[in-house]
Amino acid sequence: MNNLAFVTVSALGSVYSKSCPIQLKTAVQSLLIGCSFPLEIILVVDGYIPPALNDSIDCVAAISKTKIIKLPSNQGLGVALSAGLKHVSGDIIVRFD
Repeated sequence: MNNLAFVTVSALGSVYSKSCPIQLKTAVQSLLIGCSFPLEIILVVDGYIPPALNDSIDCVAAISKTKIIKLPSNQGLGVALSAGLKHVSGDIIVRFD
């Protein structure tokens, strides 16, 4: 029996005020197309984001199993990813931009 049939994957990413909404959607679509395992997405919002990026996050959440973690202020990539790691439940963690 193939044990990979029971593997779950967590994809961890972070966005901040200068992140591109279109690139976020493209990255998530690529994850969903390319992953044949059950997938959860953990997306950390690092401080304030503009409305267009917030709309993209809403779209991503509507098409995938997504956990959105919001930091009250911009802390930087390392802190944001560390915060996201606390919410991972998959067997394998992949990082995405």
